[in-house]
Amino acid sequence: MSRYLLPCGVGFALGAAMEFVFIKANLYEPIIKKKAEERAEVLDRYKELHLPAKVIKDMEPRASARYVAGAGATNEGVTAPGIFGLFAAKFERPSGARRSASSSARKLGKDGRRRVMSKIGKKKPLPSLGSYDTSVEPLLPPPASPAVAEELRFDDVKLAYGKQSTWHLLRALAVFTLCSSETIVAKSEDLLALSNKIFGKSLTEAVMRSTFFAHFCAGETGADIQPVVMRLKKAGVGSILDYAAENELEDLEEVAAEEDIDVVVRREARRGVVSARTYDYAGEAECDANADMFLQAIEDAAAGEGLVAVKLTALGKPVLLERMSSLLIAIRDLWHDRFALPSGEPDGSVSPDSFQLSLRDVGVQLSESQAAELFDEIDFSKDDKLDYIEWTYALRLNDLTTRSAAYLTAKDQFAKSGVLPLLDERETALMDNMVRRLETVAKAAAAARVRLMIDAEQTYLQPAIDHFTLELQRRHNIDFPSIFNTYQCYLKKTQRKVTNDLERSQREGFWFAGKMVRGAYMVQERARAEELGIEDPILPNIDATHANYDACVELILDNMDHSNVMVASHNEASVAATVAGMAERNIAKDSGVYFGQLLGMADYITFTLGSKGYRAFKYVPYGPIDEVMPYLIRRAQENSGMMSNVAHERAMLWAALKQRFSLSS
Repeated sequence: MSRYLLPCGVGFALGAAMEFVFIKANLYEPIIKKKAEERAEVLDRYKELHLPAKVIKDMEPRASARYVAGAGATNEGVTAPGIFGLFAAKFERPSGARRSASSSARKLGKDGRRRVMSKIGKKKPLPSLGSYDTSVEPLLPPPASPAVAEELRFDDVKLAYGKQSTWHLLRALAVFTLCSSETIVAKSEDLLALSNKIFGKSLTEAVMRSTFFAHFCAGETGADIQPVVMRLKKAGVGSILDYAAENELEDLEEVAAEEDIDVVVRREARRGVVSARTYDYAGEAECDANADMFLQAIEDAAAGEGLVAVKLTALGKPVLLERMSSLLIAIRDLWHDRFALPSGEPDGSVSPDSFQLSLRDVGVQLSESQAAELFDEIDFSKDDKLDYIEWTYALRLNDLTTRSAAYLTAKDQFAKSGVLPLLDERETALMDNMVRRLETVAKAAAAARVRLMIDAEQTYLQPAIDHFTLELQRRHNIDFPSIFNTYQCYLKKTQRKVTNDLERSQREGFWFAGKMVRGAYMVQERARAEELGIEDPILPNIDATHANYDACVELILDNMDHSNVMVASHNEASVAATVAGMAERNIAKDSGVYFGQLLGMADYITFTLGSKGYRAFKYVPYGPIDEVMPYLIRRAQENSGMMSNVAHERAMLWAALKQRFSLSS
């Protein structure tokens, strides 16, 4: 233990010195002032809505909300947006949990509501694809009800940090201070290499293990993480386990040469990614090893009633996911361009006659009886109309593989005629392997009552990820919400995607389960769109993203009878809006609404929610320190310029320490 004290002491001394400089130089002042101005602007909008005076008063910043140089934090009323958006949670409605009192009567139309339907029940006319209005006006979250405003405040340091030790608070303050230095963060890899050279790897890892690694990660093994999981549980906070090790790209060269893998493609895939772990395809054997890793994580999570995060790029070749995504887009575009539009129906539905005309138009040669048989096969609701939900339910990736070569059904004619592309034999074999791994992991999770969170990735991979996640939900979300998809709300089409998936779950009779994030690939997505000359898939600004995020959450809250939602956000406004929305709909705190933040970040949100009985969770990364450090360093580098986002938390940490040592006035 003594060999750790010197490096730890040096780290904390440096952190304290930097914090002292920030205070003396009044570097917090402009940040806090800006946040106060933003809060005042929001309050003006709330007043325009003629809310009760009590509600407005409870939401106002305190008159003395300012940071006093050298005196710690008193800016209780000032909030800051969160840094990260990729989180997960543990999801299941407990037996006897109260549901929304009025949700059984809700409809999913323009007002975002629909009654939960039996399997393939009455369907709702869907607007044609591409009609989603991307000109989103910036919206403020709905104001909190008086009851919520009175009981839920995120500026109570005792509530936020009362269950944490002084050691944890000191370490957090030191880590945040060091991460606020752009110079240190930018040179972190070089500094780490220099430390390894001068002090040796063992001593360097000892410092990292006691500071950055201990703050953001729970440990190196499943056994190591249990104390952290139990500590969180005692504070009313659940855990989401993520084996966060990343392979170095240089380690892939030998396997790449053997299996013809383009390492450069995966190197590019890491650029412009904020806080999302990436996997590098190192062959089928590596994918099998990753599946075993997820199975071990499920075993670890089962001991603490947790959840496991999974990335599909860890279980299959990313290039294959991109290829499969292109096929799924072809299925979507075929419906939109050659069936829905020619039908001329305002709701985009297709009649039997219009369907036969479109089949002939695209070159699918079927007799009238065969076309009628195919129409009947797709028309699950038996109302003589086809819509997009039925089309995508009937025509899946498995219909576009080499196994379809026998063309045993009328549906196979889409592949035989060349209207839709086909996976070749090797691609089909690789897809089968990936599906086998994914299903093995999903079955193990279901047997252990552990929930799987399928992470979102880049838009050119996402259609395939959505497809396989939906297949898992159809099999494993019948009795309880076991499989969660992830929705990136900075994308223009996310609201339409949520609407369609709610509709699918209601028609087919399985639980909808969604984790809502803002997104992690903005820089990369915009650069790719510009390079390819295609439409930017990202909303134009942060206000539009905030509005889209809140609108998607509201849509799910309106349909909670057979849904679970994870509000994965460090944004205080979005969390408060969700809490208010729950109160308005009489949704119980312990229902199917969950909140998640990263371990070591936004503790004042997580622990406040947990202490008040809401279902709060921490995203808990773990793994060998030498494999996890690249992930931690990249996370710090991608967020080093966002000091304003941690200034509020650092100020609260100072206030908590002052209060603990009886230094506050």
